Amino acid sequence: MSEPSGSRASVSTRFERAAARLVRHAEWSKGFWLSYVFTVSSSQAHALQRRLEAALAAQGRTQRVLRPATPEALEGVLDEVLSGGGEGCSWVEAVRGGRGAMSNPVWSVAWQRLMLRANERRELIRDEVEGGLVFVAHPELKDTIRRAAPDLWSIRALALDVPAQPAATLEVIEDLGFLIQVSNEIERVGGVDAELLERELEELEHGSSGRFADEGARVRVRLAIRLLGARRYEDAAEQLRLAIQTHRAWVQERPETHLAGLGNALLALGTVASVRGAHDEALEASEEAVEIWRGLARDGTEASRSGLARALDRLCAQLAVLGRREEALVASQEAVAIWRELVEEHRDGSVSSLAWSLTTLGIRMEAVGRLEFALWAAVEAVDIWRESSRQHPGAFMPNLAVSLASYAMMLGRVGQHAEALEGITESLHILLPLHGRRSSPFDAIIERVAREAAGAARAAGHALPEDLAEALGLRFLS
Repeated sequence: MSEPSGSRASVSTRFERAAARLVRHAEWSKGFWLSYVFTVSSSQAHALQRRLEAALAAQGRTQRVLRPATPEALEGVLDEVLSGGGEGCSWVEAVRGGRGAMSNPVWSVAWQRLMLRANERRELIRDEVEGGLVFVAHPELKDTIRRAAPDLWSIRALALDVPAQPAATLEVIEDLGFLIQVSNEIERVGGVDAELLERELEELEHGSSGRFADEGARVRVRLAIRLLGARRYEDAAEQLRLAIQTHRAWVQERPETHLAGLGNALLALGTVASVRGAHDEALEASEEAVEIWRGLARDGTEASRSGLARALDRLCAQLAVLGRREEALVASQEAVAIWRELVEEHRDGSVSSLAWSLTTLGIRMEAVGRLEFALWAAVEAVDIWRESSRQHPGAFMPNLAVSLASYAMMLGRVGQHAEALEGITESLHILLPLHGRRSSPFDAIIERVAREAAGAARAAGHALPEDLAEALGLRFLS
């Protein structure tokens, strides 16, 4: 049974229908039952999981949630399912949304191996698993899963294709701000050189470099960030896990040296996991990083307080991805307060961080309907980037464009369409020269902002400036 994907109903309505079908399937089934859920969105998967958990709890039934953090863990998850078969429904989720499952073949192979093994042991699964079994994967893996487990697929199985909720433009802007900061961090640690990366990985593995021996885990963190820039996400995550393991081993003996290192490594792991789409791992790492930096920040130093603010910014992003908007807002507000204090004490060192944090705060305020406060945060971020751009021509223009677009769209939300058009127009004049020259996120945001510009022009009763309309052309406005 498959949920048709061509319905004209809105995305939210189709999501509700999919959720209702899953709940009914679970409520009506006696003994073992099976379902497959295909979605590109971890937040949608989490919402479905919580919906099913509540329905099962109302019947006195339980749910176990298994979200493997690595392909190896996914391959071995069947043993966990079978070992807890009498405990209720097992929810097995490994969604790598946003980048496409097939762009990371390691996960595709892991799903294939899991399904081949499950198909071979289907009778054992039916006998041992008393509750339901739900597999949650990226839609690109649907055919792989079906081909690997044809017999299991047909055992009272419900297959649901959950429609993706298009990301709001403000959320895309928030993501772009995050990617710009990641790009800056990659440049700070030396950029991406494929040959150098391979050589340094080999030296780390064999311990042949005195430099690596001296710096230990910190070198792994810097190397992981550069691996992230090379899109080697699994290698980056592995280096960070090794760094974290080293810091944990030494933190009791030398806390003054290794606590901050552990906090930084966890922050980096949160970043890498987020880019990989492993949002649960990212949230766990970010939460622990906040706890560590909160303890360190009691000494009142600039380094420890900025560490706490960075950790809170990262935590805010992960909570937002998982749909926990109010909690994300609280984290964002605390981060802004810390950055503001640091700017007052050491302006040049933290002003960029404050501007990014304010941009995020505006978007988080808008997400919970507090538009007046959202506008205050957004306009302050724009003012900071504008001043920074005047002091350092060219250096901060993309940052200004991102914050301008965010502010302009909020103006449109409150009916100030002429002002919104003015801001979006300025943002596009900055962004358009970056089209095709920089990373693909810029191209994506240009398209979103261009469509917002066309809408703002219509709402304001104006035409787009001729030079801008010509530059955008049919590519973005058709």
